[in-house]
Amino acid sequence: MGNKILSPENIQHVKDAILYKLVYALGVEPREASKRNWLNAALRVVRDLSTESRLQTRRSQVANASRRVYYLSMEFLMGRTFSNAMIAEGVYELVDAALKELGQNIEEIINEEGDLGLGNGGLGRLAACYIDSLAAMKIPAIGYGIQYEYGMLRQEIRHGEQVEQPDQWLENEFVWPYLRSSKRFPIRFGGRIWQEGKKNVWQPDEEIIAQAHDQLIPGYETTATNSLRLWSAHASGKGFGLADFNRCDSFKRYPPNARSAVINAYSD
Repeated sequence: MGNKILSPENIQHVKDAILYKLVYALGVEPREASKRNWLNAALRVVRDLSTESRLQTRRSQVANASRRVYYLSMEFLMGRTFSNAMIAEGVYELVDAALKELGQNIEEIINEEGDLGLGNGGLGRLAACYIDSLAAMKIPAIGYGIQYEYGMLRQEIRHGEQVEQPDQWLENEFVWPYLRSSKRFPIRFGGRIWQEGKKNVWQPDEEIIAQAHDQLIPGYETTATNSLRLWSAHASGKGFGLADFNRCDSFKRYPPNARSAVINAYSD
């Protein structure tokens, strides 16, 4: 798929790739596939292209001992990944033609994808523009942010008034990032410090686990691809004693606000 010319051979190649992802990545028959299934299959095909570009970019950076820009932001309003990536990779027309031959409308497929819930204002949009521009200018860079579980909000109008609902955007099968299972780090908060001899000892009150996810950022009309590393937060497994739980003593080890989490985690 390196050749992006709109030819029958390339259209067939894209069709085959989409069908392969639909069947073997999603486990769905084409005749039973929903619009979101088609989106996730096509999105994986485009992600493969960006992955090839990312690996080539990284090899070049390592070979040339390139320095990198590290961009930290609390928000990244990246917009819709699928359409942005197709345009950046120069395959929009190819994917459009392939989906048409598969009986799908690309605009309907694009509309199945929501915006990433990674921010709510100008700061996030500015950070996204910087990350996009760095890739387009072939400047080695990586962004760091937080993968929020909830986006801004979902608005509903009831009896003429606005009602806010949580935006659980991650439930929409967001398939673009790569989960980096080996990148897990404990983050500790609070606690107390005391001195033992000449050494200070810190006993934190609580701990969460930070889990890394890498989202690819392809440069526009270039093979350069950077990445955005997003960190999700998870409850730490430390502090839960299975032996105590089996003796029905586990509540004694938890503050009141943590007991509901124990119940939910082990309700089965």
